[in-house]
Parts: sequence; structure tokens; C-alpha cells
Amino acid sequence: MKRILFLILSLAILKITVFGQCFDFAKEVTKNQLPPYIHDGNYNTTLLTEGQEAEFFKTFYAGQKYRIIIISDKNINQPKFEIMDKSRKVIYSNLKNGNSQSWDFTLDESQQLIISIKVPNNKDNIATPQRGCVSIIFGFLNQS
Repeated sequence: MKRILFLILSLAILKITVFGQCFDFAKEVTKNQLPPYIHDGNYNTTLLTEGQEAEFFKTFYAGQKYRIIIISDKNINQPKFEIMDKSRKVIYSNLKNGNSQSWDFTLDESQQLIISIKVPNNKDNIATPQRGCVSIIFGFLNQS
């Protein structure tokens, strides 16, 4: 029983430590790459393994200038990402834009967008897929 309790506590501490590292990574991205945009206050970060995909839904408002930054730590390749409308029509792809880490945009109408992220496989390391932090940071320009 003590072994099981120790194992559970060890795994919980490991998870907290890893997510803490991802949170710190996201804070660095925000500080270094977001200005002059203002951070929306949310740190959206997760651990992904090569080949994994994730989707994020967020509402954006008409006329507001936004910046999205999607970046991974050095353990994995830069994620490919697409921004889609609710009908899944792609309105931005970083692969069609030099594998960029960010996109600045303004929408004509308020809408919820889908941010689809995929971490590409590392062709040199097929046997053991790597895992790393992926952060999505949102900022807006103060237009007052």
C-alpha cells in the first residue's frame, strides 16, 4: 500500500513539475515575443508528443487587432498550425507562411475560431517520439 501511495505522489509531483516548466516557458514567450501586443492574461500550454494534434477554440471580436503565437520548446519541432472558422475553412496556415510562429490579424466580424496544432514527427528520431511544451499565446493591441 505504501508503494502505491508513493508511486501516486511521485507521479503527481512529476506532473506538477512538468506543467510548471511549460508555464515558465509560456511566460518567457509572452515577455519576449508579444510586445507591442498586450497579453490576454491566459497561459495556454500543454505537453505534446511528436505526431500529436490538439485543437483550441477561442472567440475573437470584430475590429480588434490580435496576435497569436504558437511555439514549442527545443525538445520538439515547431508545430504546424492552422486557424479555421467554425465551418473549418482554413483562414491561415503557418506552413503557407514560412512556418511562422505568429500571426497578426483583424477580423471583420466577431467569431469563434479553431486553432489546430500538430507537432510534426522528427524524421531523425523515428523510434522514440519526443515530447515537449507547446504554448499558444494571445495578445491584442490597445486601441484607445
